[in-house]
Amino acid sequence: MIRFIHISLSLFCCIALYHIDAVAGNVAEDICESHSKLHAASDNIQGTIDEHITTYQPRNGKQTRDLSRHITYAIRGDLVKIEVQSSAAPGTQSVIVYNDKYRFAADKEQKTEMYVSFFQSDTSDQSSLASRAEYYLSLIYAGEYIPDNKLSTLLSDTATYNITTTGTSMSGAARDYVELKRRASKGFPLAWAIVDPQNYFQIIEGGFETTWGTARCSIEYQHGLAAPLFPKKITKELKTKEDKLVERREYIFSAPEECKANRQEFTLEAYGLPIPRSMRVAGVLNLVPWIVIGVFLLLACLVVYRIIVNARARRKS
Repeated sequence: MIRFIHISLSLFCCIALYHIDAVAGNVAEDICESHSKLHAASDNIQGTIDEHITTYQPRNGKQTRDLSRHITYAIRGDLVKIEVQSSAAPGTQSVIVYNDKYRFAADKEQKTEMYVSFFQSDTSDQSSLASRAEYYLSLIYAGEYIPDNKLSTLLSDTATYNITTTGTSMSGAARDYVELKRRASKGFPLAWAIVDPQNYFQIIEGGFETTWGTARCSIEYQHGLAAPLFPKKITKELKTKEDKLVERREYIFSAPEECKANRQEFTLEAYGLPIPRSMRVAGVLNLVPWIVIGVFLLLACLVVYRIIVNARARRKS
């Protein structure tokens, strides 16, 4: 899910001057490289996201669900902390935390104390926890995603893409954007995206069509901030082939700030949670080689001491 390195403002300016015509040759490489730089430029941030999900009955348009979540996130290099509170169950909380030693998920229900629901000491393993974190990180880095699908994966077959440029944005402002369209083929639905080469090739609009309907998203960015531009508002809609709304998701973002959380806040102890027994046992096992070495050195010292004592005894006699 998450690797970051700092990048200078001057590099952002270079990307802003990137020539549109160069995109056509290596679109996938350019976009993947720019998205890596986007992560590198935003590896020390914190903020909030308010999510609102509404679902509808396609036949009559009746609302069937209305759910809100408040998401607080903090990212500091490879350290990630995501806290989620849902309107459906006030008083509950879910937490996902990554640090350089382990990852964990914890939950607190209305009438219970917070407990660890998932723990993983192998941080290289891609698990269900990574999938959960990926959903929330896909909001923070929304400019990389056509509704819940990473743009780079949808660019796996660049030969099927039509690449054009447009001189206006949704607001009508004169600005160069790149439009990508992938024709439907076996295993790949028709997909499209408008990306901004002046903002790390982040998505402005995007969507794809499937046998059941269409999924679309639009992203507004927070202008006036230091590079890069972060999302301000995301709107996602799912519609049937008859153009009837099935689901609408709206996300409102606070302006990101420099992360103020220290390393201790990305740990189990920060939430009053005990270290799992498996990790304690592993910690003891990690000490075994050092204990063996210590015993060996002690025995060696005793042998040397005994030799010295015997040598002195012989000289006196």
